Amino acid sequence: MSVAKLAIGGATLVSSSALWQAYQGSMPIETAATRFAIVLVVSWIALSVVAELVFPAQSSVPNRSASPATPHHPGIAHHDEVQPNDADQPMPAPPTSMPNP
Repeated sequence: MSVAKLAIGGATLVSSSALWQAYQGSMPIETAATRFAIVLVVSWIALSVVAELVFPAQSSVPNRSASPATPHHPGIAHHDEVQPNDADQPMPAPPTSMPNP
């Protein structure tokens, strides 16, 4: 559901007493409309802030691939400097025949 629908629904709900009084004639329509407009703006701003905190936009999420490379530290092998070790070597083939005693 969009922020606009939530803001309009929330503003209508919060200012419903003023709108009802305007409908009955006990409050001027201008006063009820002003209250509705103020509540609409406040609820739109509040819902937009909450939505941005809960669901941040893609542009505000840091891109990990754009981060600078880690500095070179002596003694720490980096992915492009990894040297093969014994575990990387193939195992020798098993003997094909048993030796005679």
